[in-house]
Amino acid sequence: LKGWRFVFLPDVVTPAELPVDCNAFKTQQHRWAKGLIQTCRKTLPTILRSPLPLRVKLEAFVHLTANFGYLLMLGLCLLLGPAIRLPAGPEWGWMRLLLLDGPIFIAAGLSVTLFYFCAQIELRRGFWKSLLMIPVVMAVGIGLTFNNSKAVLEAMFGRRSEFTRTPKYGIRAAGERWQSKKYGAMRGLLPYLEVVFGTYFAWLTAWCIAQGAWISLPFLLLFPSGFLWIGLMSLLQRRAAFVPEAHLRDLRTARA
Repeated sequence: LKGWRFVFLPDVVTPAELPVDCNAFKTQQHRWAKGLIQTCRKTLPTILRSPLPLRVKLEAFVHLTANFGYLLMLGLCLLLGPAIRLPAGPEWGWMRLLLLDGPIFIAAGLSVTLFYFCAQIELRRGFWKSLLMIPVVMAVGIGLTFNNSKAVLEAMFGRRSEFTRTPKYGIRAAGERWQSKKYGAMRGLLPYLEVVFGTYFAWLTAWCIAQGAWISLPFLLLFPSGFLWIGLMSLLQRRAAFVPEAHLRDLRTARA
């Protein structure tokens, strides 16, 4: 809007510390998701009214509204169980797969799969390693649904909050332990909700196996994997993050 031009330099490295535990990762993702939607509310109307080319407006719209996808994922989580258990009738069979389930899965999953695949290739992980990483990354993204949906809703309804920085533990080398470095962990009920939904999708997966619905399993397995990993790691690492002060003194004495 100001006429500036930017150059993207992928080989310029900025040293930074990545989150080392799940709660720190969720804090970071919550802040990023909320900040993007706040930026969307503030700047997108001006961009759309500007004389910029349509392709620029379209790119800005897609970029700034990306995190609304978490609300759509939340809707998918609520509707997936009833949709799978809905009797299709013997005459539907493969016709339902070709005309309904297949196109919906491709529309919902192909773009994000290509997005993650291109990101992995850009990191020079190699073709097969990139391919194997896609289900892992997608499962983690699904596991963040409640965390980031909360952030999006807060931004949409103008709920202001303090800037919550990502916990940093000063981990510089393999073998260093973050548990001995006291830091306030995230509170809240979201991890319990994630475990509940993970358990629900695990039951739904078992039901599909019992019914012989094998074609649904590759996609469905992403949900219990993502929710249970995010939820259980949040609870376990939250407990580990609070080290008793007496234990901290013992650790400091031992190091000295």
